[in-house]
Formats: sequence, structure tokens, C-alpha cells
Amino acid sequence: MGVPKLFWGMFIRKKQNKSGSTSVQIISKSNGSYKVVKSIGSSDTEDGLTLLLHQAKHELSTIK
Repeated sequence: MGVPKLFWGMFIRKKQNKSGSTSVQIISKSNGSYKVVKSIGSSDTEDGLTLLLHQAKHELSTIK
């Protein structure tokens, strides 16, 4: 039967890249570890980042 996995939740993460751009990802935390569920994209402008965050919020609502 096995040990049931604990589900801590999903959230949106903004991560700074070495190139200077910022990536937007949907992250799941389960059993104390983080896993990238979906990478939305990356941008080096505030307008692009705002658009990516909006898309990530929409994706997160469809995944849950």
C-alpha cells in the first residue's frame, strides 16, 4: 500500500536567472521537497513579467 504523500500546496515562484531575466514557475511542495510543475516563461521587462504572472495565476487555478 505504501506511505501516503503529504500535499503542502502549490504556489507561483519568480526566480532571477543568471542572464538578468526573471522566470515564472508553478511550484509544488510535497514531502519537504519542491518540484517545478510548470514553467510559464521568462522576461526581462516589468510588463512581460506582469503578463507571465497573470498567466501563471490562470494556470494555477486550472491545476488545483
